[in-house]
Amino acid sequence: MATKKANNGSAAPGIPAEIPAIAHPLAEEPAEIASNINYHVQYSPHFSPFKFEPEQAYYATAESVRDRLIQQWNDTYVHYHKTDPKQTYYLSMEYLQGRALTNAIGNLNIQDAYADALNKLGHGLEEIAEQEKDAALGNGGLGRLASCFLDSMATLNLPAWGYGLRYRYGLFKQKITKEGQEEIAEDWLEKFSPWEVVRHDVVFPVRFFGHVAVSPSGS
Repeated sequence: MATKKANNGSAAPGIPAEIPAIAHPLAEEPAEIASNINYHVQYSPHFSPFKFEPEQAYYATAESVRDRLIQQWNDTYVHYHKTDPKQTYYLSMEYLQGRALTNAIGNLNIQDAYADALNKLGHGLEEIAEQEKDAALGNGGLGRLASCFLDSMATLNLPAWGYGLRYRYGLFKQKITKEGQEEIAEDWLEKFSPWEVVRHDVVFPVRFFGHVAVSPSGS
């Protein structure tokens, strides 16, 4: 059901004028999905609405997909509240989950619909998916194993949750200069992650005690 419309049904430059900015969070048809993506372009304050380049298209598409995930998330909460099942809490220091956009639309079985919707908006799904940075929450076999456990538990509809650390920086990146190899931080959150849901009501402070000692050399 449409819930909101942009003024005069306008579209951002680069978006065909016949595609209005209307919220269709659970749309099934490509035309309605395209309208929902345009809605996020117009009303999500992350980027200027006066351009629709691949990067902005990725964020708007991801937020459109997230609408569906949040709906299923809410339904899951209601079900758990009614049935009160025993739940599993999986703790890992790292997760190697890969890119979320293609994984989410594949699991939701809406890949073709989103591909058609993006074509209507002048972009290809593969082009948009390439804009996503890998979540720098881990690497190697242990991180991949942890993500596989969560995928398996979700597939089996088990009441399970994964907990870990939200690293600001991932593995270092290297840059070759005239002086040699230079290590720089991999800031995967340089802009933001459209998949994060901030819970301001659930906050646990973690304190590190001790002090910093500075030597005469400054080290």
